[in-house]
Amino acid sequence: MKKKKVMFVCGVVLLVICGLMLLTVAVTEPRGFIYTFVGFLPFTAVGVVLVILGRRKSQPSQTQPSPLVLLDGESAEMRSGVYTLDQEGHITGRADGKPISDGEVSYIVEHNRSATLKEYETTQKKKTKQEKFEDELATQFFIKHGAKTQRMSDAFLDHARLVMQTDDVDERIRLLEETIALFYEARDWHYNYSKGAKLYFQSTWEHCFNSRNPDFCWVENEEAFLRECIFERDQIEPWIIKHADQGFMQPEIYKAFPSVGQGTLRQTIDRLVKLGRIVKSKEGRSYKITISK
Repeated sequence: MKKKKVMFVCGVVLLVICGLMLLTVAVTEPRGFIYTFVGFLPFTAVGVVLVILGRRKSQPSQTQPSPLVLLDGESAEMRSGVYTLDQEGHITGRADGKPISDGEVSYIVEHNRSATLKEYETTQKKKTKQEKFEDELATQFFIKHGAKTQRMSDAFLDHARLVMQTDDVDERIRLLEETIALFYEARDWHYNYSKGAKLYFQSTWEHCFNSRNPDFCWVENEEAFLRECIFERDQIEPWIIKHADQGFMQPEIYKAFPSVGQGTLRQTIDRLVKLGRIVKSKEGRSYKITISK
């Protein structure tokens, strides 16, 4: 800051001196003013530059915070509980509840990547020779037949995506049933083709994992959704249509189906409104549901 002030003052002084001398020449020797002005241009330019540099605000340095997690030996738990961790050692947030800053993102990404690699290495080391042999069988199968197995899996995945694109519960049920049938068709083909094919299908679709569930079968979610849709069609929708004929307040359906989430019940009502089968109108602090005329 002191250097900038000195530069600014020097620039101002230089400009003032140049200005006074040019003014003196203009009064005493008007004919030589042009030559004097040209001669003073370099000094004037220097003065202007010094003033600009002296006035420029310094940009705050974008300093990265020191890594709170050391990746070579030291874990986040050894950093005085700065972060919260999941069971696999991945950072899920700050222990103090504050949002993660932009400067911390790169460190957290690197830590979680490292934790994942270490978890994978540990898992690989724990595998027996038989498990490693089975992994190799599955890999060799995919190398030879990856295109075919991809087409089969795309078939049931595409159907699963179509399910969420329709508001008609009967259409959803039909698509879900086809999705599940295509899944088991692919499963049977892999199981009957070879041991490598069976192992590949099991590891890819029957032993999935995510942050909430370490081991689940992909089709289980579709089967659960199918049961929900059937219950919605056979129980919830008829109840709504029957009671909408006389009109009912929305909270009444929550009491009628206490085991069903209120969000699910609201979605069913909104879907029937969208289909034009019922009318939902604001009344007081809630909504009244009536049959569409």
